[in-house]
Amino acid sequence: AYLYGLVFIGAWMTDTGAYFVGVLFGKHKLIPEVSPKKTVEGAFGGVLGCILGFVIYWAANIFVGVVIALFFPGYYNPNDANIASMAGDGFWIMFAGSVILVPVVEETLYRGVVFGLADRYSRTLAYVLSTVLFALIHVIGYIGIMKPQYILVSMLQYVPAGLCLSWIYT
Repeated sequence: AYLYGLVFIGAWMTDTGAYFVGVLFGKHKLIPEVSPKKTVEGAFGGVLGCILGFVIYWAANIFVGVVIALFFPGYYNPNDANIASMAGDGFWIMFAGSVILVPVVEETLYRGVVFGLADRYSRTLAYVLSTVLFALIHVIGYIGIMKPQYILVSMLQYVPAGLCLSWIYT
């Protein structure tokens, strides 16, 4: 479920790392005939930026997992179990939905519409609203089935992805 987020995070961090390292340290042109401003140093900066982005994203997810394990021992997110079950039953359908359909719909709704509209009033409001709604949609099917505190814990697992994707949008 988080794999599509990694694609966006990787692309954004690669571009950001390449830009800043290229501007600050770039001296050797990479392929001037194709892209005259790209540098070898910028390419290395892109790789390092991508690695840094993945490490930050991974660390945020680990942190959330540790916090959940400390305060709610034995907890599991039923959405993760359902996704794993669906992936086993119809891998290609699940793959198409997770990699093509869901990212387009979610990014259009949560970052394009919600973040875009809320950002007119407050950047903080945009981050909070799009992240909370993003997290809520992943657990809404369990409202009334799970205890409210477990709904909130389940939502917490989607906060790193929601924040990272909102950051990428900006």
